[in-house]
Amino acid sequence: MSALAPVVHSPLTVFAVWEIAMIRISKVTITMRELDRLKCIQGLIDGQLKQHMVATRLGLTTRQVRRLVRRYEQQGPIGLMA
Repeated sequence: MSALAPVVHSPLTVFAVWEIAMIRISKVTITMRELDRLKCIQGLIDGQLKQHMVATRLGLTTRQVRRLVRRYEQQGPIGLMA
């Protein structure tokens, strides 16, 4: 085999390499307050908590809670960080 011979990859190999290249692991540090906010918003979205309960617990208005839910749905947990 010549040193200039083309390298042939199977579709599975190419896919695996592409998939590994797409994985990005990042660390995010959040405060206990932000973690509580995240859990409350997740509970609201999951139907376990009511909007007024979340607002009272977080010391916010129901409108602010709706904004947090919208931001969480658009940006994920990072959107809830202060």
